[in-house]
Amino acid sequence: MRSKPVSVATGRGEGASNVESTRVRLKRLASRGWLTEGSPGLFALLDPGEDRGPGRAGSGG
Repeated sequence: MRSKPVSVATGRGEGASNVESTRVRLKRLASRGWLTEGSPGLFALLDPGEDRGPGRAGSGG
């Protein structure tokens, strides 16, 4: 999903500042291993069986 639909779905609105802050949050979640960013600006949840790194659910450790 892109930032604007996520911003609208979470009730933050369509304003540029709201969409940008949502994008920053999505980028942060992607860097922490909760989301993936397949192409710039396109975010998705990880597959349940995908390794999320050390200390995270699904990491096996």
